[in-house]
Amino acid sequence: MSAAESRSQGHGGMLFDWLVRRAEAEGCDHLRLVSRVTRTEAHAFYRRKGMEAEAYYFSMLVGR
Repeated sequence: MSAAESRSQGHGGMLFDWLVRRAEAEGCDHLRLVSRVTRTEAHAFYRRKGMEAEAYYFSMLVGR
């Protein structure tokens, strides 16, 4: 099964929901993640789950 075929099976939602429950159980007050700017479908998923984009993460390769 390809990655595209395995999408929309509910696995990501179940994993995300488990992670939220775990964070709550551990007393966390924030859940943050880093996602490449090109992953617009993932960003839509995170927004549907109630997340908000609140910062930019910058990086650069050096010494190459």
